[in-house]
Amino acid sequence: MTREQAGRIVAEIAASYPKQPFPPETVLVYTEYLSDLDYEACLRGVRRIVRSSVFAPTIAEIRREAALEQIGLPDPDRAWELVVARWGSSREHVNTEIDVPPEVRNALEVAGVDVYRYWTSEDPLWLRKAFMEVYGAAYRRILREEATGLPFAHEVAELGGVTEAGVVRELGE
Repeated sequence: MTREQAGRIVAEIAASYPKQPFPPETVLVYTEYLSDLDYEACLRGVRRIVRSSVFAPTIAEIRREAALEQIGLPDPDRAWELVVARWGSSREHVNTEIDVPPEVRNALEVAGVDVYRYWTSEDPLWLRKAFMEVYGAAYRRILREEATGLPFAHEVAELGGVTEAGVVRELGE
């Protein structure tokens, strides 16, 4: 977005929280750190925050909401619901071809979860748990990368001195 559009978003935040001061320095900082985001995604994210928060959002909260808009992936709980719904409600009506985002399909594969195991397992909760661990980690990584503009491996390497190759190997990518 342009700096002017970022300024409009900051003005909307300030107008939505009239009791919280927004000095010129704060407006400049918000404008600077929001200007690299997609305008529409940022605006939708800010409006979602305004509807649910009594305090003005931080830059990080705004970036996270804009990232949620941009990635377009279901959160982990919703992703599992989509998978189970597409597999059918009984063994007789199983749909083995499921139309889900590639990230969800990849998490199913990595977690070793498939329709056969789902319907033949005596305890399908462990399948959900395995999927949630794999997909949840991928979802958080994708969200973090979108919100910060930095690849996850780069962040970890900066923070802990871990090599990027080691992180990627650890994530199985």
